[in-house]
Amino acid sequence: MLLLLLIAAVAQCISLHKYKQIAHDLYHMGSHPHPRDPKKRVDGYAMIHCHRKAFCGTVEHSTSASVHFRRNASSPAHRKRQALPQCAGPIADGAAWKTPSGYYINARNSQQLSVRFLTAAIEEAFDAWGCALRKTKRFVIGPLLGVRQDLSGHDIYIDAPDGDNVIGLGTVEGKHGTIAITIVWGSFGGPLKDREIVEFKMILDETHHRFGNASVTRGVFDLGSTVTHEGGHAHGLRDIYTSACSHVTMFSSSVENDIKKRTLAVDDIAGIQNLYFDED
Repeated sequence: MLLLLLIAAVAQCISLHKYKQIAHDLYHMGSHPHPRDPKKRVDGYAMIHCHRKAFCGTVEHSTSASVHFRRNASSPAHRKRQALPQCAGPIADGAAWKTPSGYYINARNSQQLSVRFLTAAIEEAFDAWGCALRKTKRFVIGPLLGVRQDLSGHDIYIDAPDGDNVIGLGTVEGKHGTIAITIVWGSFGGPLKDREIVEFKMILDETHHRFGNASVTRGVFDLGSTVTHEGGHAHGLRDIYTSACSHVTMFSSSVENDIKKRTLAVDDIAGIQNLYFDED
């Protein structure tokens, strides 16, 4: 019986079929109590990052995540801020972290990626966003709180916020071509002052894709590039579909061997600074 339970635990995967698909690149994970304030409720959204050979939508696509959040914002989003570039944008205007928050890495994986490599690539990815935020004098996600070598992405709890931000390699089923998903929990509608992000979970699909250092290994998705893109979602940025913006880190899709997303483009930097711009 114990062996069967262990096999079942290993076989766990994220099945997107369990959740409500509200756009081609977005799933609603439900509404639950705020992890630190039970008087409030937060919603979870899983954002899909897919292979460029799979259908990911275009800028004209009428059911993208950005359109969903614009349509469902229950109050006007007016505030003084810097000019927003074409190739960047928030998940929902004003939905950002109010206080810094650290994260964990679940390091066990089936691809024999070392703890040292995983840790370095993930920290560098979040450092890229941290450097972009220096102008705003804001520190948002970090530090790394711990590396859990006995746990993997299969062990990440995603059905409700649990107070931890976690990154790992696991299995994602239900959306063809999915490379990775990032789930953000927060408030994305209503008055700007009430909007916030409170938690994220990030899972890279190790079952259907190979990850590694694309600078030295051909035919893999670059772990650093993938986590840097997903880290943008964790900070509050949305996917970009405009074909002219394919150079930015937050472009909606990726291919093997691409290391460009490790380095933020000018518009990525402007987008994150815009979201955390202090109008006072």
